[in-house]
Amino acid sequence: MFRLLSGLFIFISISVQSVELTVNYTESSFLGLYKHQTYIKSGKYTHIDEHYKMDGTGMDVIPYVPDVYSLTLSKKQANSIIEQLLKLGVNGWDKQYPENIAGLICDGPSFNLYIKSEKLNINSKGYCYFPESYKKVAAVFESVHKTPNK
Repeated sequence: MFRLLSGLFIFISISVQSVELTVNYTESSFLGLYKHQTYIKSGKYTHIDEHYKMDGTGMDVIPYVPDVYSLTLSKKQANSIIEQLLKLGVNGWDKQYPENIAGLICDGPSFNLYIKSEKLNINSKGYCYFPESYKKVAAVFESVHKTPNK
């Protein structure tokens, strides 16, 4: 009886665990006027949206406390994120954009994207250059905290 109950407990605990998905995604501007960070680990989604404002003269930057969104992802949500990213071709992204940054002066946005899951493993970064599907990928992460029950 004890073996049956412990086997049932192990089966139930395995079946309710979230999909293993680890994400570290950051997008920022050259002068640090904005920074978006998204983290997913052990079913926990955290997004930090950090923007700065200029003072009345336009000569000084005024920092403020960033907006932080946090929620627990369901197994269905985690699978949906992975499937959307695969459809957008993230698994084919290069390690770095552009491939050679020697002599590059990047005064624009940059990104870092690290994803680890059973179906998708990627580590990519870019400086002023982005993969074709980049904006759609950024929208996938943003949609999680903007429509948390989806």
